[in-house]
Amino acid sequence: MKLKKIISLVLTIATMLSVCALPSVADAATPTVTYKAHVQNRGTLPEVKNGAICGTTGQGLRMEAIWIKISGMSGSIEYNTHIQNRGWDTRYRSNYEMGGSSGQSLRLEAIRIRLKGEIAKYYTVEYSVHVACEGWHGFVGEDQIAGTVGKSRAIEAIRIRLVKKNTSSNNTANTAVSSGSSSYNAKVNEFINKAGFSNGTSWSASQRPKISSYGSKGCAAYAADFVKYVFGKNSPRGGSAFYNPDEIRAGDVIIVSNSTHWFVVLSRNGNSLRTAEGNWSGKVIVSSSTYSVKNGAILRNGVAFRPLSVGYHFQ
Repeated sequence: MKLKKIISLVLTIATMLSVCALPSVADAATPTVTYKAHVQNRGTLPEVKNGAICGTTGQGLRMEAIWIKISGMSGSIEYNTHIQNRGWDTRYRSNYEMGGSSGQSLRLEAIRIRLKGEIAKYYTVEYSVHVACEGWHGFVGEDQIAGTVGKSRAIEAIRIRLVKKNTSSNNTANTAVSSGSSSYNAKVNEFINKAGFSNGTSWSASQRPKISSYGSKGCAAYAADFVKYVFGKNSPRGGSAFYNPDEIRAGDVIIVSNSTHWFVVLSRNGNSLRTAEGNWSGKVIVSSSTYSVKNGAILRNGVAFRPLSVGYHFQ
């Protein structure tokens, strides 16, 4: 009798443990985003997935229509397209509906994409487009405009990816993040007032890092030294990557247009950025008015600057 009770107790405990060990739906699921496009002179291209390039580059061929779907988790993905001569579509499309036009030779000029339902609790969608005469634009996310409006320029290619949310983070897009902790502010002030890094100091395209061992030159070298001095990290790419300019905050390293220029964000006040950069006209520039963020784009002196390739959070 005692043996039966012991066996029953063991089975009960084992059952409880197995139930407790089951992963949540969100932990177990790995969703996929799949998309295809109709391209001028090429017709409808094969499906691609998870950040792969759909469309063409360097051939001057417009995208005319797009289909997008998700799988692996409940919820939906919705998309609205801006079409030549028509403007924004009358509604968002979903579930692999065609967005755009067919047989009318009308270019897609811009697109907005968003997640709905269960998947939106755990993931965000990010997308980047290749625009005629402009090249790749930086990634934007969650219903922001990718492409151009009013410039008569075609989207030629697109990349779409799902990014898992960091549920422990309280930083969200469109939130103005200020200067950070007092210790951070102190280190920043030391750095930008230190001989060799202060405003107006000579800093050429061949300048190597002065305190970091990161292999770089010019503006990237200045960013490397900033990260080393302020955060004690050797690589300016060693932070948490992001692709939406609205997420820029104090302490970030910003890389634009396929690494054509790097700068660091000292603080943010609303949409205005206080920044420092090496090798701008051959010197260090520390400024509270040069850069700003507006509608998902980086502005320099109030004019749209090069698109964000990637940024790195260090705090």
